[in-house]
Parts: sequence; C-alpha cells; structure tokens
Amino acid sequence: MSDKISDKILQLDRSQEENATKGKAATLNIQYLDLTKTELDEKVLRVVPKQVVEGSQCIAIVLNGSKLLLGVVNPESEGVKKSIMELAQTTGFEINLALISPSSYAYAKKTYDLLVHQNVGEQPVVISQQNIEVLNSIALQMETNKPLGGVSVTDQLSAILAKAVELKASDIHLEPAEKDLEIRFRIDGVLHKKFERPISEFHGLSSRIKYLAKMPLVTAEEPQDGRFTINVVNDTLDLRVASLPTVYGDMITIRILNKDKVMFNLSQLGLRQDLEAIMHDAIKKPHGLVLVTGPTGSGKTTTLYGFLRELNSEERKIITIEDPVEYKLEGLEQSQVDSERGYTFVEALRGALRQDPDVIMIGEIRDKETAGIGIRAALTGHIVLATMHSNSAPSAYNRLLEMDVEPFLFSGSVNIIIAQRLIRLLCQTCKKERHLTNEESKTFEHNLGRVPDKIFEPNGCDDCDGIGYSGRTAIFEALVPSRAMEQLALNKASINEFEDQANKDGMISLFQDGLLKVEQGVSSLAEIYRVTRE
Repeated sequence: MSDKISDKILQLDRSQEENATKGKAATLNIQYLDLTKTELDEKVLRVVPKQVVEGSQCIAIVLNGSKLLLGVVNPESEGVKKSIMELAQTTGFEINLALISPSSYAYAKKTYDLLVHQNVGEQPVVISQQNIEVLNSIALQMETNKPLGGVSVTDQLSAILAKAVELKASDIHLEPAEKDLEIRFRIDGVLHKKFERPISEFHGLSSRIKYLAKMPLVTAEEPQDGRFTINVVNDTLDLRVASLPTVYGDMITIRILNKDKVMFNLSQLGLRQDLEAIMHDAIKKPHGLVLVTGPTGSGKTTTLYGFLRELNSEERKIITIEDPVEYKLEGLEQSQVDSERGYTFVEALRGALRQDPDVIMIGEIRDKETAGIGIRAALTGHIVLATMHSNSAPSAYNRLLEMDVEPFLFSGSVNIIIAQRLIRLLCQTCKKERHLTNEESKTFEHNLGRVPDKIFEPNGCDDCDGIGYSGRTAIFEALVPSRAMEQLALNKASINEFEDQANKDGMISLFQDGLLKVEQGVSSLAEIYRVTRE
C-alpha cells in the first residue's frame, strides 16, 4: 500500500472519529472541540497537574478569569467526574467541559509534554507579609468551628500553614473522623490540637495538599508521599507530605523543614562545659568513629552538623551521605541517597571513599554492610560521623552486635558514643517556682548528690500560646570507650553489663543531665521524666 493511500485512510478514520465525537457532544449537550485545530497556551496547560491530565485524559484549553474550559475524552466516567470536582476545589476555578476525541487528546498531550516541563505543584506557595493578617483572621475563624463563609480552600490551607510556621510547629496532622476533622500541630515534640473542623472541609483540604505535592488526588489504597515548597515572608520551607488510608479518608501528615535554618555550633547545643570538651577531643583525633544515637526526632542530625561546622576547613574534604539532605552547608560535598533507584547508603559510601575524603558523615547506619564499611573507614584514617537508633549510649554496642558486626572491628574504632533527647524549655515569661516533694528530693540526692532549693514548672501565657513551654534544647550522655568497655564488646556482653560499666566509668546519664537542666530552671522535672521515661 502506498504512503498516499495510507494517509487517506488515516484521514478518513480521523474524520469519522471526530464526527462521532461531535455527535456524542450534541447528545450530551456540551461543546465539541478538535484540539488539532486549537491553539494551546502553555500557562493555561499548567493549570492542570500531570497526574490529572494523564489519569483523566483531560486538557486545559482556555482560562478566562475564574472560568476554565477543560477538554475531556470521557466526561461520563465516575472517576473523571470525581477528579474534575477535586480539581475545581483545589484551583477554585469554575470548570466547563468540552468533549474531545482520543486522537485529539493524544495530539494535545504531546503539546502538553513539550511545553510543560514541570508540574504547577512544584511552584512554591508564597505567603507574603501582606497576607499574614488576612490568614490570621481565617485561623481565628477556624478555631471557632463555625462555617468559614466564602473562604477558599487555598486560603484555608495557607492559614493553617502560616499558623504552623508562626508557632514553630515541626509537623501538621490532618486526621479525619466520622463527623470532624482534627488538625494537630507538633510543637517542640508534642502534639497539640489546634483546629477541629467539620469533616466536610477535609475533602477540599486533602485535595489541595495532594495537588501541591503531586500525589494522586483520589483516595489511594496504599500510603503515598509527596513534597512541595512554601515561602513564608523571608523563609523557604520544604514540606514533606505523607498520606495513610483510613476508613474516613486519607490521613495526612505534613513535615515542615526550614531550608534556611541557622545551623548550630557545638557551643550552641546546650552542652555542659565538661561534655563540650570531651566532644572536642573526640573529633580532634585523626581518625575514628563518632556515633550519635537516639530515636527519630531527637536532634541527632543537628548535633552531627555541629561537629561538621567545627571540622569544616579548606584543608579537609568532607562528604555527607544523607536521606534526605536536610541542611545545606558551604564547603561540604553532600550526597542524597535514593533507594528506589538503587542508590543506597552502601553504594554512596563506597563511592564516597573513592573520592579520598578526610571526613565522612553517614546519615544513618541501618544495616551490617553500612556499619562494616563505615567502621573500616574509621580504622583506615578517616573521621566518620554517623547516627544510629539505640536507646542509650552503652546500648549502641548491643545494636552493632545485633547487626552482626564483628566486635573486634568496632571495639578499637569508636572515639565516642553520644545519646541524646530533646526536651522542652520552660517559657521564661510565665514559669512558676515550687518546692520539691520528699520523693523528688530523694531523686536529686541519689542522682546528683545534692537537692536544689526550688524547681520550676510550666504555667502558660500568651507568649507560649498557653503551653507553658517555648523552644527546645538537648540532654546528652557521652560514652568514651574504656578498655573494660571494649573487652565487654569482644565478649558480646548484655545491655545491663554495658550500662553498669558505663556508670563505673563515670558517664553522666541522660536523666542526670536532665536533672541538671531542671536545677538550672530551664526545664521541668515532668518534662525530663516524659523524655527519658526514667
């Protein structure tokens, strides 16, 4: 068959397809368009995110004020109807439909892919100083649990984000129930209920968040992840979004990371003077492992960056391997792992060692292989900084043994093991003093050998939003391995044996360091008990 005949058949098929689509549009009483004969605008195309364009086979054609003309292949599909409804809620546009043929959609999709290099959701949400007053007013309305009256979903979400940033929240939790939507902020490590809204508002908010984070707009059958950026006045914040299916819809958590956050030096971490000197000695050694342990959210990465700031100089090559890179620090070579693409901590660490570094920071030791390579690097002339999950400094030995790391490797390579927790600071405006109970006096006498005249507890005022606490600092315990401790490692001793030896070696425990903070009036005894579970 000649090319000319082939082209004529294709033209005939296209003509029949367009005629059929035109007839269907008349039956449905909606507009018909052939997008091969329609000029498409890049700015208009960007209005609809890629996941909606592909999932619902639709294309944005004309945007006139707040009215959007959307070309759709199958407007009768329930899934498409739901997707269009969610798009209307997330964008605030009034959406009108035009019927297009599959061929017309395929043609327009090629144009979309060519012109739209990034999803609109990748553009940062901007909250300027001029917006703050209006958004604060919306937040006050939201606290009453009354209807918002004409407030768009976009402004409602911006109000939530602005309030979270104002209160220095690290996370926002949107938790749907049968009748209500509960919105909680994690402030200084503790969750506080901030808003309780009608469940009818959840659908719009969740769709708006998913839209920005480039996640599927429909309720998923499995957890989903995404991210987007917001600019609040002069701060750039990176938001990590995670959804989890529940019986009432996708529960959503937003983690707030400040890209412009000021990094701390060791002297700003709230260290005791003796402990700061011990840490300085540990990183001044020409090689060895510096291990920081604790649960998620205990400030381990901040402490590691405190070390990196001390070590950072023109004479040293420093490589960090992280998941994700949370802070940018000039002078460091920072590499972010991507497990989905096969770029793991192990692969990154092997690659980093080929770059002849002086210092390597491992975001987290999770397995035997990563631990083994890191420890061998510490034995062969590198300073290795790493984090690991363990409950205390002595129990880090047991954690390494559980990973099947040979004890003869790490027993001679560890410079220091640090365990830490974050505690809330009492609001200095409203804290109130009190006398100790007999039991509390015994606790101080037993652990510190002395009893303070008074201690302080939270009260609550406008400065701290009624919480009684404002800001956080860290408490630490630091273990510098002794010969006895290394022998216990070689003998694969129990947790209790490691703990007992650390006490004999004079280690000040997390609880004791916390009591020192209570004695100084910077935190409360209840807070130390909460964090250390002592």
